[in-house]
Amino acid sequence: MIKQLHSKKRSKASLSGGLLAIAFTLLHASLGFGAAITEVADAADTIVIGDYEEPNAFDFWLTPVFEYHSASGTITREPGSGCQESNARDCLPVDELSWTSTKMLLNLQMQIGIFRDLALTVGLPLVLENSIGFDYADGVSADNSSIDNGEEGSTLFNHNYKSGRAGLDHLELGLRFAPLSDLRDESKPAWVLFTHWSSPNISTVYKPASHGGTDAEGKTALPIGDGVHRITFGTALSKRIGYFGLIGIADSIYRRGYIDPYLEISYTLPSPGQGLADASQVKTNTNSFGRTPSHTAKVQAGLEYVPHETMKEHEKLTFDLGFVGQYFSEGRNHSIITGPLGELTYTEQFMDVSGRLAMHWRPHRNWNFIVGGSFGYRTEHFLTSENIGKDGNADGVVDDHEDDKFSPYFYCGENPCGEEGASAEGSYDQIGFRFKDSNHLFWTVFTSISLTI
Repeated sequence: MIKQLHSKKRSKASLSGGLLAIAFTLLHASLGFGAAITEVADAADTIVIGDYEEPNAFDFWLTPVFEYHSASGTITREPGSGCQESNARDCLPVDELSWTSTKMLLNLQMQIGIFRDLALTVGLPLVLENSIGFDYADGVSADNSSIDNGEEGSTLFNHNYKSGRAGLDHLELGLRFAPLSDLRDESKPAWVLFTHWSSPNISTVYKPASHGGTDAEGKTALPIGDGVHRITFGTALSKRIGYFGLIGIADSIYRRGYIDPYLEISYTLPSPGQGLADASQVKTNTNSFGRTPSHTAKVQAGLEYVPHETMKEHEKLTFDLGFVGQYFSEGRNHSIITGPLGELTYTEQFMDVSGRLAMHWRPHRNWNFIVGGSFGYRTEHFLTSENIGKDGNADGVVDDHEDDKFSPYFYCGENPCGEEGASAEGSYDQIGFRFKDSNHLFWTVFTSISLTI
C-alpha cells in the first residue's frame, strides 16, 4: 500500500512491514482482523516518513493462523402429523437432540505485492479436526424420541451418532486493490476492493451417502470438502482519527491517530462442481431441482485502539473490538445433520452474529503477533425444509399428475414421495416433521505469528 507520513512530498510509498489481515473461518467465511482489512501488500514503491526515504521493491506477507472453534445447540422437531400449515401456531418444535462440535484449523495466509497498491492473496486452510456428536436432549429417551427408538430399527438415525473429518479445505486465490489510502492523503479514508475464488479442486469431497449415514463413531479421517466453488466480492474502509495533539508527541516518533474505525462488506456466490453428480450424492446436478448452496453476505465493523506506534521503527500495539454479521440464504448444504441422515439438506435462511476482541503486537518490522477470540449466536432455522416439488398443472398441490414433478430430495419415509412405500411419518422435510437448529452458540480463539518481508 502507498504509505507516507508527516511529509510535504506526495509520492507513492509503502511500509514493507505492513500488517496482513488474518482469516477466521465460520462455514467458509473469512474474517479480517481490525483495521488491517484495508492493508495491501505492494511493490515498486518508496517508503517516505518525513525526511526519511527507503526503497521498497517488493512486499511478501506470510501468516499461519491457528484457530479453534467450538459450537453447541439443540436439534428440535415439529410434533408430528397433527401439525399442518393451517395450525402453524400449534406446531412448536420439541427438543430431540443435543449436539456439540469442535474444529481445529491451521490457515496459511499470504499476500504478494504485484505493483503499487495491487496484491495477490493466497489462502490454504488445513483442517486438523472437525468433529460433531449427538445425544438425546434433556428429558428425551428412546421411549419418547421420534428419531431413535433405541434399537437397531431406528426411525432415522442413532441418537449417539459421532463423526470426525480432516484434510485440506478449499484453496483460496484472490486480488486486493487500494484506490485510496489515508497514509497517502490524510483527508481520505483507506479503501480496498477485493475478490477471491475458493476452489474445491484440491479438497476431497465429503459424500455423506458413501461415507455412511449411521453411527460413524471411530471414523476420524472423513474428507472435508463440499465440492462447491465460491467467488467473493467485497470492499473495506478504515480511517485513522484521534490525533490528540495535547499529548505532545515528538515528531521523531512519527505516529498516527489513536483510533481506527473500520467497515467491510462482502458477498459470496456459490457454484457447485459438476463432479458431484453421482448416485452417492443424491442425484445432484442431474435434475431440474439441481443443487443450490446458500449465498452469503457479510458485514463486519469495529474500532481499533492504537495505544503505541512508532512508524519509523515499525512498532505497533493495537486492541480491536469488532462485530460480525453473516447472512446465509436458503439452500442445499452440508448441515449439522447431514452426517447422520447421509445426505445434504435444504436449510432455511439464517444469520450468524458475533463479537470479537483481539490484540495485535508488532515489535519489529518483520514480525507480527496476534491473539484474540469471538463469541456468537446463530439464529433458529429449519435444517430440513425441502419443497415437495413443482406444481406443473397449477392445481395447488404436487401429486402424481403428469405435469407435476416431485423433488428427488424430498423424502416420505424410505422412498421419495410419489413412489411406492412413501409415508408421511418417516419424512423430515414435510411440515410437521421438520428438524430445526435451536440454541446454537459458538466461540472461537485464534492466534498467529506472521512474517512480513
